[in-house]
This record gives sequence, C-alpha cells and structure tokens, in this order.
Amino acid sequence: MSQQRITDALSSLFSSNPILFWHDVDGEFAFSVESLKPPEIDLLDLDRTPWLQVKIELERAGCGRKFLLYSAKPEPDPASDWLLDVRLRSKPFRADSASILLEDLGLISQQLRTHLKARSKFLSAKVRVDRLKKWVAPNDDAEDLDRKMIAVLVRADQPELSAILLRLFSALLQDGVVSLDAVSKLWTDVIANDLEEAFWALVARTTGYQDSSPTLRDLLFRILVSDLARTITEPCPAQLSHFVLSNKMLAANASVFASGWRSHMQHFGSYDALSRAVGRELGLGNLISGLSAESLVESMTFEEVERRIIQDLKGRIISGAGAGMGSLRVLIARRRDGHWANKLLAHSSATTQALAACYDALEAAAAFFELKAKFHSGFSFASAEAGLVAYQNEIFRFDQLYRQFNHAADAVEPMGWTLLHELRERIENGYSGWFVPQLGSAWSKVLEGGRGLLAHWRVEGWANQQDFFKKHVKVHLDSGIKRVFVIISDAFRFEAAEELVRDING
Repeated sequence: MSQQRITDALSSLFSSNPILFWHDVDGEFAFSVESLKPPEIDLLDLDRTPWLQVKIELERAGCGRKFLLYSAKPEPDPASDWLLDVRLRSKPFRADSASILLEDLGLISQQLRTHLKARSKFLSAKVRVDRLKKWVAPNDDAEDLDRKMIAVLVRADQPELSAILLRLFSALLQDGVVSLDAVSKLWTDVIANDLEEAFWALVARTTGYQDSSPTLRDLLFRILVSDLARTITEPCPAQLSHFVLSNKMLAANASVFASGWRSHMQHFGSYDALSRAVGRELGLGNLISGLSAESLVESMTFEEVERRIIQDLKGRIISGAGAGMGSLRVLIARRRDGHWANKLLAHSSATTQALAACYDALEAAAAFFELKAKFHSGFSFASAEAGLVAYQNEIFRFDQLYRQFNHAADAVEPMGWTLLHELRERIENGYSGWFVPQLGSAWSKVLEGGRGLLAHWRVEGWANQQDFFKKHVKVHLDSGIKRVFVIISDAFRFEAAEELVRDING
C-alpha cells in the first residue's frame, strides 16, 4: 500500500471521526507514522505514552482537535483495556494489505484478513482483483472467496462450480483433439495460486466426489457415469459401479451439470468430444448391449446409448414386421427431443446428422412394414378409376416411405456404420420383391380385356395428357393472363408432390 494511499485513507476516516486507533501489529510503519498522518492530526504513541496520560490528553483537548492513537502491538483484551471507553467511540484503522483488500472488496468480516494474506499470490495481480470485485458480496466467507477466485483464474462466465468445470473440462479439447490427461494452462493457474485444495473441497461439497489423489480426468468419468446411472431404469452395469458417486443427493448436482454442459450452445461440442472419448475408454457399447430402449430412453449421457437404442428399435422393426409400432414412435420422438439426435444441433455435427437420419430411417421403415401388414393379401381394384383413387388415398405411401427410408439411410452411409444395413435389405425386399410386383399384377388386371383401360384409355374425372393444354392452360389465357408457366418433371412423382403440399400447408 502506497504512503499516499495511507494518508488519503486516514484523511477520509478523520473527516467523520475525531479519534482513530491504529494497531500496526508488525510495526511496519513505526518509523514513518509521523509523516503518514495528515498534518493537522495529533499523534499519540500508545507504546511510549502511559494510558492515563493519553486519557488526560484526550479529555483536555478541545472539540476541534483530532488524534491518531498508534501502537505496534495487538489490540488489548477488553477486560484489560484502559482505553476501552475511548475505543468504543472511535474508529479502527488498518494499513496492512489484507485490511486494505478487505475494504476494497467491500467485505464485512474482519476474520477474512488472515485468509486474504494466504491468498496473496492471487491478490498480487490487480487485473485479477478487479475481476474479483465484480463478484464479491459483503457477507462472503472464505469458501465463497476461493470459489470466486478460481472462477477468475479459469475465466468462467459465472462464479459457480458448474461454470468453472465447464471451462476446465472444455480445455481438455484443443484443436479438435481430446486429451483426458492434459494439464491445461487454466488448471496450472489454479495450482500456481495455491487454490487446488480449495477447488477439490468445492467439488466435494457440491458433487460428493472425494479421492486421495483427485484428478480432472477421474472427476469427468465420475460425473458422466453417475449421470448415466441416474437416468437408466435398470441397474448400472457392475463394471461401472465404482465410478458412480455414492452420495445420491449430491450426485444429482453432477447430473444437472452434465445436462447443462451438453445443452450449452457454446460448449456442447466439447461435451460431445469428451463424453465420446470417455465412452470409448469404458468400452460402454459392450457394457450396455443388453439394456432395452425403454430403460435407456431418458439417458442422454453417451453417444453409445443412442446407438444401442437404434439397434434395439431396428431389431424390433425387423422381427415385428409392422406389429406394435406405436410405442416405437414414442421412443423415437423422445430421442429426437434429446441431445445426440436433435436436428437443432445437426448443423455443426456430422454424428448428430447421422443419428437423426437413423431415426428418420427407422420411422419410415416402421411405417412401411405397418402399411405392408395392412395390405398383406396384396391389391385388387374393380376398375382403373378405383385403382387410381386407392393409390391417391393410401397406396402412394409405399413409394413415399421407400424414398424417405433410402434418403435417410444414404445420409448415414458416409459414417461407415452398419446400423441400417440389414434393415435396408429388408426394405428393398419388401418394396422391389413384394410391393412393385403386387401393384403391377393388380394394375395389369384393370388394363387388359375388352373393357380394360387400354381399350379406351380414359378415366372419368381425369384429363388425358393430350387434353392438358385445353383443360389447365387455355382457360387462364382466355381469362386475360398473358403468360402461364408449366413445370414438367418426370421425376416429380405423386408421392413427392403430396409431401411438398403437406410441408407447404404445414
């Protein structure tokens, strides 16, 4: 603390207090106190002046005089303090760095002076102190200060453990490369400022995590596995049980953090990369291979969970061939609202795009087999008109679902996954091996014969191609419209047009 700052501080206090007590315990200013005080202030050295003389001096002084009572010793116990009555109507002054910081930070508790001295490394940098000031509250205790100092060091958005962990864990991902054992500069700064022990104490109080040799890597594993264990309805695989945080109430805080991390629009990319790395190291795919989609439906912790659910649903579609698909749609809808297959996040993640496409393919396949089961006996039309109406009403869905499935499955192929290979074969067999021949056979019957469509090539209510201009274009020209545009596309099938109209109307 500069001499001018001490003088200014004394002047400020004397403006509203005629008497100040200064107990300079370390005697740091014993030889300069005379020059530090404002010139109009009288100095009384309590270590050299008998206390009775001090009291007499104060009593004889006029109301306009002001006194600085200085001592290089600690403040005496009230029971043996001869100047207690004077002290009670005066103001204390402290010039050590901890006391000044206490005042600068606006803290109330004088007991924090010792704690601030212990944090001298952090407090030696003005830029850190200035950032700390923005978060400090008057009633903060030592734990509050440590938490906020750590938040300053890791450049967290908020002085909370969740924001601190977000920064520390995200730092394990550098230039797209994950290193779970990396020691980032942020963590180095925490250690260098003697706040490592305070950090682990904060983690223990909040999440229940404790270890004889705690590491960020181990903490990450504990948080993610605990989140998995809390969100599945079946017992957590035994091989993972030692990673589960034992205090269930505090483990909920770890789950809340994990959920907030993966939904954070700036940091969900680091969550994806780190959780993927943890899942691989755990061999999670094999560990959860026996769990059902229902037991995993609420778990968003690991990408392997998404793959397991997709595998389970794919197996049901293949074995069910159209039966009981209602519950499957509910499961798919829930997963689309989750994290890994959420289309809102797909723009920045090829994996999310592929997983979302998997569910599109599953839904199309389920609807295809459900429709196939409805027409298990094939198709039969009383007339060409009846056949066209039946196609318009429902049968077109075979073509639509076949296209939708293949479009979604093609989006998954670049990932090199085999999740949909068997299902693609089943869909192809169902479409090319059953639907096309069945529809072709039924349509041939209304084409052939003396009264068949080929005989007169006209259907009531339908315009033949040669009449298209007269029926659909000329009427507009006759009404005064000078230009009409007609789009001709052999590839624009009825089922695609139906979907386009539905999307536009929606």
